[in-house]
Amino acid sequence: MSISDADGARFARSQRVLERIGRSCSSTAVLVSAHQSIGCKALMLFGTDEQKANAAGCLSQLATDENRKQEIRDAGGISPLVALVSHGNDAQKEGAAGALWSLAGNPGNEDNQVAIASSGGIVPMVRLLKSSSSGVQETCAGTLSALAEVAENRVCIADAGGLPLLIDVLDKAPVECKEVAVAALSNLAITTSNQKDVAQGLVVVLAGGIARSVSFRHCHLPPRPTRPLRRRLGFCGPLAPRANARARGGLRPVR
Repeated sequence: MSISDADGARFARSQRVLERIGRSCSSTAVLVSAHQSIGCKALMLFGTDEQKANAAGCLSQLATDENRKQEIRDAGGISPLVALVSHGNDAQKEGAAGALWSLAGNPGNEDNQVAIASSGGIVPMVRLLKSSSSGVQETCAGTLSALAEVAENRVCIADAGGLPLLIDVLDKAPVECKEVAVAALSNLAITTSNQKDVAQGLVVVLAGGIARSVSFRHCHLPPRPTRPLRRRLGFCGPLAPRANARARGGLRPVR
């Protein structure tokens, strides 16, 4: 089965039509939106490469509405999105990751967070943190941040190797990526078993990225960082107690 480019273009234009329908009759808008959610799945399964990327982008926009999140999940939209994140081209991966971010968060939707993890979405999302595209890194970090609102997902993200990769994004990526990585690490650090690894990685970042060639799990912690460096990461609310961090040589309070 193949879907023509003309059909894909008409589908994209229908998004603007939906906004106008909603101004007059919200019930009709819900009905049309549900059909669009189902239509996106067909595009992701049988469309061209460009149409699949566009369909993922449309789902990302639809999922900003809380009611649409459930409709997309019920229509079976999560599994095709995970497949695109795993096996699609760069544009498809970025679009699908953005759709999963919308489905999982803004605000958080626990049912979707669990469904994405159950569909195998955590491992490919963690792998995409290695992407050379800052947009892909930001989107994946945002999705992981939303998924990390569920306790079981926090353990799975750590087991998939997400902690050192998020630390690497925080250390080297552009500012917009750093902000999302901070949110993801903060959520992940709620789980006690993650706190030591997160704290050690942050100390390396505070010290200017020393020992980058060595896994941060086994690095030697640096001496007390300078005042400007200590100010850079004051977000560490859920981490281990400051007394323990000070005993390891880092995260001292600013005086």
